Amino acid sequence: MEQNLKSLAKNSGILVVANSGMKLLSFLLMPLYTRVLPTAAYGVADTVLNLALLVCGGYSLCIDWGMTAFFYDEESRDYQVKLTTSCTVFCLLAAGACLLTSLASGGASQLLFHTRAYTLAVALGFGYAAVKLSYFALRVNTRMRGQLKAVAAFSFVELLSLLTLNILLILVFRVGYMGILIANVASQCCCGFCYLLANRGYLRRPAADRPLLGRVLRYCAPLTPTVLLTWFNSFADRYFIGQYHGQGPVGLYGRAFQMVTLLSLFTTSFLAAYPAFVFQNASDRSKRPQYAMVYDAMAAILSVLAVFLGLFAKEILALMTAPAYHTAYRAVGLLAFGHIFYTLGNVMGYGITIQKNGKLYLLVQGAGALCNVALNFLLVPRFGFVGAAFTTCAAQLLAMLVSRRCAEKLFCCRYRCWRSLLWLLALLAGCTAAGSLPLLYKLPLFALAVAGTLLLYRDRIPEMRALLRRRPEELPKQQEENNHGTATDE
Repeated sequence: MEQNLKSLAKNSGILVVANSGMKLLSFLLMPLYTRVLPTAAYGVADTVLNLALLVCGGYSLCIDWGMTAFFYDEESRDYQVKLTTSCTVFCLLAAGACLLTSLASGGASQLLFHTRAYTLAVALGFGYAAVKLSYFALRVNTRMRGQLKAVAAFSFVELLSLLTLNILLILVFRVGYMGILIANVASQCCCGFCYLLANRGYLRRPAADRPLLGRVLRYCAPLTPTVLLTWFNSFADRYFIGQYHGQGPVGLYGRAFQMVTLLSLFTTSFLAAYPAFVFQNASDRSKRPQYAMVYDAMAAILSVLAVFLGLFAKEILALMTAPAYHTAYRAVGLLAFGHIFYTLGNVMGYGITIQKNGKLYLLVQGAGALCNVALNFLLVPRFGFVGAAFTTCAAQLLAMLVSRRCAEKLFCCRYRCWRSLLWLLALLAGCTAAGSLPLLYKLPLFALAVAGTLLLYRDRIPEMRALLRRRPEELPKQQEENNHGTATDE
């Protein structure tokens, strides 16, 4: 069934509603957590969990990307069963290899923390990666079939179990940072079990198709360096901070990143719903203006959310955390806008995946990684976690620009990139300059930013309204000019 913008908005909204309650509750419990755990304990947990994401990405060989790209090659249930079963077998084998790697936890602890005292913590990180990897294929199958209510329900189960165990282990039994790791492993087990029950009809042992799996892996395995580079652009800064300044500043950086979770409530839900919309409409050239419209809508919404976080991070952290964490506000604005660049780069980059030219992602993420390494060595020793936040923001910006350049050559959608980028950079500069001002000065600045965003995207409002109501005849005549005659903007 063809998906339009209305169904995309509905599916994204389902995930936002399902995820927001539990994540907001977890955020509201941050005052209790930060009064029990010192910054260094948070730093250790963040370092281990981010290592787990790296391990998971490496062993997966991008099988989730491969499934996404091949899912609609044949529109039949038998084909989906073959694809899902084959990829699940691969994922289980990869998860077993991941568990074997946990035997090297002592060496990894020595490398990360210069001591073997965290060997058990690192082993739990490998366990977390193995469990997460084991249901990769089931998660892709559920999402690509448009079962967003199921995805939302399973996310709710994961968050509920994570929150409950965090309360018990951190606040009641006072297990410390180990409680964070145990809770994450257990919540992944709960989520994986839900996906297994929901997709058992798509798992048939005789349906495993080695030639089909081979085709998928030939496409996605060469993209594995891309995943590793993506991880590097998002998470490597923690290791630079830890090496130069210890785990305390890593904990501050992690709390700044947790603030951006409020922004990711929207973006992660949207990115979960977006692939089905993209691939089901990819062959219809008349739908390409809708991709550009989605981009503008995301840029406008995220601009307002990021300005709110960047301006009021100081007050929020002062209210929500112990005094030792208050200085984390200095990194929030940079991380929030970096997250926007990452999201918009994903939106524009789907043209690469549609054309199955995923090797270009190496260029996209490689450019960001080179920028990340250079700036981390240059800025982190002197500016600490704030320098790392600037590095992340700059790397994501560069990756976004390269992604846009590559994707537009393969799947041109006339994204109004430069208009939104200049506005985002102006907002970022304003947030950085005004972040430490008194609250009374920030309120009118926030109102001004909202008004400016509405003014900038005023031409998109009637277009979005008409499309969401499925009345294309209401589209302004200017739409054709916006989407086919924007050479000056680009």
